[in-house]
Amino acid sequence: MNMRTVGPWMMGVAGIALWGCGETPDSGGAGPAHDPHGGGGTFTRVSGDIELFVEYPHQIAGVESEEPWDIYLTRVEGWQPVADAGVTLVVYGPPGGRQEIEAVPETPGLYMVSPTIPSEGHWHAEVELSIGGRDYVIGTGEFEVFASEEDVHVHAGHGHAGDEADAHAGHDHADDEADTHAGHDHAGDEAATHAGHDHAEGPAVDEPDPHAGHGHAEGEAAAGLITLPKQEQWSFPFEVAAAEEREIPASIPVPGELVAPPGGLVHVSSPVAGRISVDGPSVGPGDRVRADQTLALIAPTSLNNSYARTRADVQEARLEADRAERLFAAGAIPERRLLEAQRNLEVALAAFEAIGGRADGGGEEEADPGLYYLRSPIDGVVAVRDVPPGAQVEMGEHAFTVVNASTLWFVARVPARYASETRRIRGAWFTVEGGATTYTSRRVLSIGNTIDPSSRTLAVRFGIPNSSGALKVGMLAEGHILLDDPEPGVAVPASAIQDENNLPVIYVMLTGDTFERRVVTTGPSDGSWTIVSSGIASGEHVVTVGAYQVNLAALGVVAPAHDHAH
Repeated sequence: MNMRTVGPWMMGVAGIALWGCGETPDSGGAGPAHDPHGGGGTFTRVSGDIELFVEYPHQIAGVESEEPWDIYLTRVEGWQPVADAGVTLVVYGPPGGRQEIEAVPETPGLYMVSPTIPSEGHWHAEVELSIGGRDYVIGTGEFEVFASEEDVHVHAGHGHAGDEADAHAGHDHADDEADTHAGHDHAGDEAATHAGHDHAEGPAVDEPDPHAGHGHAEGEAAAGLITLPKQEQWSFPFEVAAAEEREIPASIPVPGELVAPPGGLVHVSSPVAGRISVDGPSVGPGDRVRADQTLALIAPTSLNNSYARTRADVQEARLEADRAERLFAAGAIPERRLLEAQRNLEVALAAFEAIGGRADGGGEEEADPGLYYLRSPIDGVVAVRDVPPGAQVEMGEHAFTVVNASTLWFVARVPARYASETRRIRGAWFTVEGGATTYTSRRVLSIGNTIDPSSRTLAVRFGIPNSSGALKVGMLAEGHILLDDPEPGVAVPASAIQDENNLPVIYVMLTGDTFERRVVTTGPSDGSWTIVSSGIASGEHVVTVGAYQVNLAALGVVAPAHDHAH
């Protein structure tokens, strides 16, 4: 029986995704998988936004199940238990037998049922769900019903589970899917019971139970497997995603920093000596300001080259220019005198504007012509204020720093040995110190042509939109410069890769509550997805959120415990 994952598991699955313990989703699995510990097993399926995980014990013909079937329902979005669901277990067996047993809610997300299967042989199970007015029919797979307890023990001694898992290793299986009901003689009225339901697509394949068949002590799971019960998973942020085939460009790891572009960070200094007025604006760090907005009022304290002296020169030159125009119009003076007066006015205005004066003389200055209005040259946020009200400032002394961080530059420091590769740059991604968010850019602004002699690096600048303001000027960053010629391969979300003692590690979800830690070999990354050249197969599911808790479970820190006895 072939297995196939339909669509990326965390991105709106169309149909059903399924996998088995010890098997990749593309593994074959004809016939029931065997539990060497007692004939039970597990099923893990996903239909739409619902994950179904079933643990079942061995079944004896004509005897009510000694242990209940545990049916766990998880809503994929948010990874929370599904409460208040209608759950019915439907089993089909030879020759044409059919039973429906309603499951009883035990705790939110956990439903239990204890079926009595009338005859031995291979039976097929389905779970019918009613959740929030929507109906699902999820085919789980085959399970075996034994004639007696002795048959269970004989079966357990065969150790088929490991052999079957090994038999699938390295084989390419066809994409054709077997009918989940193949080999069963269903009555005509049974088909009608499925009308109006959302049927999960894909075959049902039994999974070996890593929990030793509902009767083992904690810690007896197969070597190398990690058990994290559903109740634990529901108690903290948790997500999984499927590995998939992708093409990701090769990349160069680079350190870098975030800087303001030219005009994005300005230092505002006082062009006059004077005292900061206590009656002026109280603009401080963190305040947003507009271009030309007054930051402080300064009362000049010296007439030598001061704002007041320069302003007076402008007023005097303007009066003289106006007088010369009237006299020239009346024919009282030659044109040479008019041109001289106009030149004197231009010189006075230039000197006045050089210290921040306004040629029109209007606006706020009219309120008190004896004060100098220190203004912001750009829109932005005040980052620094060095002059408190009442303080004395000298000409040229720094007063404010204003930053407009709506667009920043990521300056990547490319090691000199990769300088020849910079002609192939197509973008970059990076994370900043103390953060896990990935930022990307395709805007290559400039590539340096000089190697810094102290750091032996080449500066490459990228434009980064920052409308949210999350990025700050001066932040250090670690990133990758993306090159052309994408590399194909199996990729996992970058968040799935954990750094454990400088080893890249992923946690693979084998069944609903069983995981495996794998050291992998990583390749190119675009910041969101990373190529894994060994250690994972396409379609296998990896933990993207909550891997740390899975690691703690492996160490015994998170105690794997069920809410009921097995």
